[in-house]
Amino acid sequence: MLEKWKLYKIIIFKKDLTEADKMICFALLDHMGTTGKIFPSNKRLQLITGLSDRQINRSTKRLNDLDLIRKVKQKGKNFYTPNFHIIDTKYDTAVLKSRTPPSPPTQLTISNNKYKITSLVKTLAKKSNPNYRAVVNNGLTYKQNAHNKIIKQMQHKLSRHQFSQWILVYEEEATRENALRYAEMLCK
Repeated sequence: MLEKWKLYKIIIFKKDLTEADKMICFALLDHMGTTGKIFPSNKRLQLITGLSDRQINRSTKRLNDLDLIRKVKQKGKNFYTPNFHIIDTKYDTAVLKSRTPPSPPTQLTISNNKYKITSLVKTLAKKSNPNYRAVVNNGLTYKQNAHNKIIKQMQHKLSRHQFSQWILVYEEEATRENALRYAEMLCK
């Protein structure tokens, strides 16, 4: 991820590129996924940059000719690949000289006691997750919480009249299972 912004820095300071080239480069690098593939359509690039289709084609060709971002056309679609092997010697040497060396890594100490780790995870979950806290602190059982969730879902799924009929069936102990089966079928 850092490489794409280093490449963009190099492109920004190139004097032989126009502002449109730099805008296209930024839009392309912004669309780069974790696989390194870039494939926005020309319409998408037009929408982002506000440039014409012809200007987009000129800029991508220029970036390809300068070997900054390679452009390959397959089955009518453009695929772009950034060239991360470019090195800006002026910038990189200055940065390397001014950088402080990284500190050594700290040693990881984990006890073999599974109980301590499990209790630590539970404690972290209780402190950090508001949904977990709400369920644990409301005093209801898991089954009661699940039923409350189903009731809320049914309020959103059914009309008022249908919901009032369903809730009557749900409140009867003998027909509660049928109402729950119907709710599960409807909410899936």
